[in-house]
Amino acid sequence: SISDTQIDDELVEAILRDVKNTKNFLPLVEFTLTKLWEEKKENKLTLEAYEKLGRLTGGLQKHAEELFSALSKSEQAVAESLFIKLIRLGDGDDTNTKKRLFYAYKKDNQSLSEDEWALAQKLAGSVYTSQLNVHRILVIAPVNEHAESGSQTFSVEIVHDVLIQEWTRLGDWVDKHRDFLAWHDDFAVYLKAWLKDGTSFLSGNILEQAVKYKDKSRLHLLKQEIEFINSSSAHRNALAEEKEIENKWQLKRQRNLAAVAVAVAFFMAFLMFRFEQSEREAVQAQERATINGKRLLTEISQQLLDDNEIRLSILTALESLNNNTELQERDEVSYRNALNILKSSVGKYMQVRKIDYPELD
Repeated sequence: SISDTQIDDELVEAILRDVKNTKNFLPLVEFTLTKLWEEKKENKLTLEAYEKLGRLTGGLQKHAEELFSALSKSEQAVAESLFIKLIRLGDGDDTNTKKRLFYAYKKDNQSLSEDEWALAQKLAGSVYTSQLNVHRILVIAPVNEHAESGSQTFSVEIVHDVLIQEWTRLGDWVDKHRDFLAWHDDFAVYLKAWLKDGTSFLSGNILEQAVKYKDKSRLHLLKQEIEFINSSSAHRNALAEEKEIENKWQLKRQRNLAAVAVAVAFFMAFLMFRFEQSEREAVQAQERATINGKRLLTEISQQLLDDNEIRLSILTALESLNNNTELQERDEVSYRNALNILKSSVGKYMQVRKIDYPELD
């Protein structure tokens, strides 16, 4: 009986020294005394047994390792996934701490898978199993005690932060999955937003990481987490397809614009050609009109000379020869005729006036 049990004074002093350096020590004292009671010899709790147990903090990690070793291979894989999710990474040099997750019946947005929830109940030593609560390494507590049966929500957490610091296997898991833990904290924020509005999809690097963990990680992602990743991937692919269609449309539009620009350029070149051609034709027509006018003046001058209208003949001949390089270059015969008529008219005029004048060449 308890009244007959002897307790070494050294044991009491050792426990008192240890609790001074330990936060929230009551669960650890409860666990340690229970283990000492179960392993007592000759109805005596000794310092030697306490040292063998691992003192105040060592006993819990030793017990956790014993429980883990007793699990099946499939349960051990689930245990790794479960405990990793129950860890909150410290910032920088800060110590890692425990994190509380929730399981709710009849809800899709769980924090734990069904396998993790079943194992959590086993390791919590709750009313769902025959284990004593003092042996638990996880704690399960109802969140809504007054809810109807089958619709309750429960919280799950590691029994004590000491287990995070002292259990070597758990420390190895944390080191192994540190990148996943850091990513999953950010991922949880996006997941919460998506569950709320259904449109806050993952993108960029965090989506690439999510796809990697979904495809390759042994850790158990939850149903809604996988659905979120798949929906984000589908959304990204839809955007990429829309972008591709838009790019093709833009390329087609650019090609059409280029074709229109080439057509316009050809059309403008044609118009310029026609304009220049019309200008040349107009100049040529004007030149022909000028030459014809000069020829007509020459003919009139000759007629005037024949009619003895000497003065008018001279004036008309001079007008025909005025600025008449074109006539000289393009109609040498007409030019010479106009020049001859001028000579004849002047000569005849001088004869009438009885004026001597030199011969004109």
